[in-house]
Formats: sequence, structure tokens, C-alpha cells
Amino acid sequence: KEASIRRLLQIAERLAARQIEEVLADTHRRSREFFQHEAERLRSLRRVNLNVREEEIRYFERCQQELDTIIAAAGPRLDAARVIIAA
Repeated sequence: KEASIRRLLQIAERLAARQIEEVLADTHRRSREFFQHEAERLRSLRRVNLNVREEEIRYFERCQQELDTIIAAAGPRLDAARVIIAA
């Protein structure tokens, strides 16, 4: 049964790899929208309120860069597989 189980796991890994691309692309898009929106909001606010510091704007830009790195390194990972063999 080991050969059959290994083959099924390989098929599952391929399916997960296909699906993860879409999930990561969506996550990347949504995170970019969020952080760009926040940085732009602070820039706009800074025009009328000089108490908004450049450091606060850079914080959101750094968060986006760090998240981009994390998303680029992300991928599917099999943590466990439960197999029941009935004789």
C-alpha cells in the first residue's frame, strides 16, 4: 500500500501547489491595497496636520516590504497525513 499512498500524496501536493499560487496572489494584492491605502491616507493627513510623522508613513511601507518577502517564501506544506487501511 505504500506505493499507492505515496502516489496519492504526490497528487495532493501538485493540487495544493496549483491552488496556493492563486491564494498567494490574492493575499499579495489585498495586502498591497491595505498598506498603500494606509500610507496614502497618512500622506494626505500630513498635508493638513504636521503632527503626522514621516516615520509613521514609512512604517506601513516597511510592513508591506516585509509581507512581500514572507508571501514570496510561502508555499504549501504537508504537516500530517492520516491513513486508515481496512483489511
